[in-house]
Amino acid sequence: MDLDKKYIKECFKLAKKGALNVLPNPLVGCVVVKNGKIISKGYHKKYGEFHAERNALLNLEDDMAQGAVSSLKNHGYNGEGQTVIPVFGVDAMDFAVALINEGSMTGTVKQDAVGMADADKTIAVNFINGASAFDGINAAYELVGSWRVNIPYSAYNG
Repeated sequence: MDLDKKYIKECFKLAKKGALNVLPNPLVGCVVVKNGKIISKGYHKKYGEFHAERNALLNLEDDMAQGAVSSLKNHGYNGEGQTVIPVFGVDAMDFAVALINEGSMTGTVKQDAVGMADADKTIAVNFINGASAFDGINAAYELVGSWRVNIPYSAYNG
């Protein structure tokens, strides 16, 4: 099976997930492909909610989002005076910030690398010392049950 048929087949498979929930809109599935590999998927889940394309583009890592923006521009979107399809990334890389500032990309999330390192260090030291994993964890972090720590992040949208 050639790749285009493979991707179309995956889109049909995704689209079926919205059956009975999207009327009067059509069933739509979407895949984002980079270097011959599906890197993101989406489908129209419910009438009145976001469509497949937006769901597939949402939350791509910045480098993948940059490729999505490039492709959209090549097809007449996300340029000055053109229809903008929202594209979001993760990591707040310099090139993503530039795309956001020029209006080609909608937003990105800046993760707290220092906070992640701090939490990792605290947990590792606790394990080495035989203490409970989250003893002394920074109060700004969110403990989820007994197995995860959420580190705050910040959104960047220009």
